[in-house]
Amino acid sequence: MAVNSKKITEENNIPSPVQLGRLLLDSLINCSPPKYIPCNWTLTRLKEQGILYIALWADRKGYISLSTDVIAQRKQLESEALVGLMQTELALKRLSKILANKAEFIVYKGFSLANTIYPQAHLRPAADIDVLVREKDVHRLDTILRANRYCRYAHWVRGELPFQISYLDPDENFIEAHFSLTQANRRLPQNELVWQESEIVSGLRMFKPEMNLLALAMHAETHHFCLPIMNYIDSALLAISNPWEPSKLHHLARMNQCQRSLGVFLRETCRFLPDSWRNDQMNRLFHTAGTGNSRFIRSLSSLMASAKPSPWLSVLRALVVFLYTPSFSSFIRSARDHFVSKSIDLFQECKS
Repeated sequence: MAVNSKKITEENNIPSPVQLGRLLLDSLINCSPPKYIPCNWTLTRLKEQGILYIALWADRKGYISLSTDVIAQRKQLESEALVGLMQTELALKRLSKILANKAEFIVYKGFSLANTIYPQAHLRPAADIDVLVREKDVHRLDTILRANRYCRYAHWVRGELPFQISYLDPDENFIEAHFSLTQANRRLPQNELVWQESEIVSGLRMFKPEMNLLALAMHAETHHFCLPIMNYIDSALLAISNPWEPSKLHHLARMNQCQRSLGVFLRETCRFLPDSWRNDQMNRLFHTAGTGNSRFIRSLSSLMASAKPSPWLSVLRALVVFLYTPSFSSFIRSARDHFVSKSIDLFQECKS
């Protein structure tokens, strides 16, 4: 019987994806002694997960031992990463110059994370440049870019306006212009709130820590939380190098109506945290209501995202909201306290 050699090779790779994620995070922060562990992942597999350059970094520090075929190409790979980073910077400078005083944008995901939380920007690869633009600037942006030899590559429509448009600039760099953080029709992001939670960093507008995390969580939801390891390393590094405020984070999550996606995303991220970080403070930081139900919520999210419009969708969404209460008993207590306080207020009004 024929044997799938690729499947056997991948199943026997050590360390596992989660173990490798923890080791790579340890190597970036260097918060514990090196652990010399063989890593038989192929070059293709490392690229697929987006962790090739961090893996090379970890190998230099003695955390893992990459296979010889990967090490043999180290110089070439690192040179390609640095060239790619320079091209991205030039592409952003051109975009900023073209859109100056005409259409404002926020740089998020790959490039912004690479330049804010990674010790070296080229360690965080980015296949394209993701920018968020106000919905009212959709047509203006399109007109300006096409007049400057940007080629429209693809676009996705939600309602009357595009949700996302992809462009190729004159040097064939991909520009992903987003006009909303989430594709779900059931939720409209608080656009002005999003822009309030951004700031100028090195001449470019980027998200503040809490909003950065929400943007990552909503991006993960559109992909049903089936993302490469890199995406979870991003959020873990945000917690360590540029920590968010839990109270503000939860406030923004409520305002943007994304408690569910945030909870599932943090639950998945928590799996990648190194053992050396598993202390009370870190557990409290990553704890959010409903994490015990994250697997069921994740499945339910995928079901709702792929389902056709139906009256049952509102029932499923209500179920998800209920699952995000910390527990049934606490839900009952909060409901009881709410109605008791309302009854007391009503009684005092009648008495007066």
